[in-house]
Amino acid sequence: SALDAPRQRATRVRHVPQHAVNLLEGCATPAVESVAALLGHAINVGAPAYNRGDVEGCYRLYAHTAEQLIDERGDCPGVQRALRDGLLRCESLQDAEDRAWALRDTFDGLMDVIGRWRQARPSQPPSLTRRTPPKTYLN
Repeated sequence: SALDAPRQRATRVRHVPQHAVNLLEGCATPAVESVAALLGHAINVGAPAYNRGDVEGCYRLYAHTAEQLIDERGDCPGVQRALRDGLLRCESLQDAEDRAWALRDTFDGLMDVIGRWRQARPSQPPSLTRRTPPKTYLN
């Protein structure tokens, strides 16, 4: 019943994978940023759909996002492997809600490792950043 829904959500055990930062080894910075942007977009659209009761729509969006990244990010094999693992986990689940959460856990694990990867990257000193030359004006 609808009264049981909050209690079911509160007791859900999350299975967010904990990836080593080397999962992103070989991925160029623009590729990692692209993965993070697409995952963030899927979560920002899927979570409100789930909260409105469109659990199946949320799952389909998450699954489509995972499949898209697997197809497009051949340059990030660790990301592909993590997403395949998440989709494989969904195959053993009967309920759309459980499948949506399995993929959300997969996405959260990737977002976590991307965050740690960003923190581990040395920042460039300001003197080495590319600057545009000053404009010259003809008087």
